[in-house]
Amino acid sequence: MARYKKRGNSHCIIYTYKDENDNDATIWETYHTEVLATQRKATIDYYQKTKDSTKVRDLALQYRATQQEKKSVLDEKRAIAAMLDEPMEFPSTGNVTWRDFLPVWLPAYIKLKNAKGTTYDSYNSNIHAHILPYFGDKAVRDTTPVGISAFIEHLKNKPCGGSKAYNKKPEEIETLGSSSVKKCFDILSAALSTAKEWKIIKEIPEATPPSVKYKKRAYWTPQEALSTIYSIDDPVLQLGVHLAYVLTLANAQLKVSRY
Repeated sequence: MARYKKRGNSHCIIYTYKDENDNDATIWETYHTEVLATQRKATIDYYQKTKDSTKVRDLALQYRATQQEKKSVLDEKRAIAAMLDEPMEFPSTGNVTWRDFLPVWLPAYIKLKNAKGTTYDSYNSNIHAHILPYFGDKAVRDTTPVGISAFIEHLKNKPCGGSKAYNKKPEEIETLGSSSVKKCFDILSAALSTAKEWKIIKEIPEATPPSVKYKKRAYWTPQEALSTIYSIDDPVLQLGVHLAYVLTLANAQLKVSRY
């Protein structure tokens, strides 16, 4: 059976599993809350009790893989933080293209705003996915309100990529959402403001910002939630879904109480 142990502010689950060579291996899993640790312990105990060693090994290996992925992300964010600490200088104010300008502007802007690494990631992703493919080799000083409006229309008709396009026919793929279009416009506007400060452009081209349409999220009624929970045969999965639903309600109630 798995053991629970509290170390400082961390909650640990310790258990043994059979590795790929059928040797005993011990793993320590660390969680931020006692609820998560207890839930994990119940899962491990269930599969150990049913003598499903393959499932226990899979869970252990999945945890190790997740921790390794988190470490890689953390290393990347540390590299970004180190880069942001370096002084930024723009070498020229001549006929500068967007492809030359944005990689220098972004770290300087993030540092100026004292923004988080996640903001850098989001901006950088939108720049490489949407802005550079359109404006890339164009000169920053040649950007006009008409050009920005054309860019907005281009984004509104641009098919989504990634999971939203996976295994779908071209006509079935959704176009970019209005919030994504607005985010690209905001990045472009912020970059143009800096371009004026750096004397790359004389005036900021004024374009009408795109509107954002918010979609109402679908949700389960209490009856639908209970029906789904009680239709699950696996007791561990049933417990997980039940906890997820209850914690979601608790989180929603917490947000409401703040206002």
